[in-house]
Amino acid sequence: MAWNIVRHAFAMVFNNFGQALRATVGPGLLLMAAWLLFFVLTGLRLDIVDGNTDPATIPDGISRLSLLLILPLLAFSFFVMGWIAVAWHRFILLEEYSGILPASTGRPIWGYIGKSLLLGLVLGLAAIPLSMVIGLVTLPFLSAGAGPSVIVFAISGLLIGTVIGILWFRTAICLPAKAVGKNMTFREAWTYTREIKGKIVGVTVIIVGLNICAGLVLEIVFSGVPVMSLVAELAINWVSMMVGISVLTTIYGHVVEGRPLSGS
Repeated sequence: MAWNIVRHAFAMVFNNFGQALRATVGPGLLLMAAWLLFFVLTGLRLDIVDGNTDPATIPDGISRLSLLLILPLLAFSFFVMGWIAVAWHRFILLEEYSGILPASTGRPIWGYIGKSLLLGLVLGLAAIPLSMVIGLVTLPFLSAGAGPSVIVFAISGLLIGTVIGILWFRTAICLPAKAVGKNMTFREAWTYTREIKGKIVGVTVIIVGLNICAGLVLEIVFSGVPVMSLVAELAINWVSMMVGISVLTTIYGHVVEGRPLSGS
């Protein structure tokens, strides 16, 4: 059933490809325009986002302007991501089609964003003791040399990411609920997903594995070809985002609304 959930999520996206583009391209272009305007107004170079720019090369006053503008820009970035997610949830669950731009008036976008940030904070706090436990277990292996240390760090990161992913899929069905105007607590979401908790472990492992494979493709196939690498990265990130939203929608539809999964 785990694979059926992931397959169903992919089918949601690619069987409704035109609608998926309508839900994402317009808001995405607005967000890109906002960021470009930010760089134009502040005079900052695009490569400053890599963190390697020497602060001494930034003209006086521009850093203050960037700080003034960055907060509304980040708020707009959150809004766009919530806008896309709410539009897609509502399309799948309510058959609410988008025009050139998805509807935003009367939609619980800020409530969705607030719940997402709160859940992210809760999971971030949960990751702290988890990281400490895994760090204590792996500590003896870190003195075995650079090679083994890298492997241990990689495995530890994958393990932490997988556990947090499981917790996310167990609780984040409160987000599609919010998108369709229903309030669901984290505890209620946890209760709803109890019946398929084993399947959610499988879903998380599949998603993590697909992300690793996508990263390897970018690294191996498109390495050294900047333009193609950028296009491939944008495409993979778009698919990853839409499939992630669709997995939540699929789980919500199945455990809350009783929707069947083909092949389950």
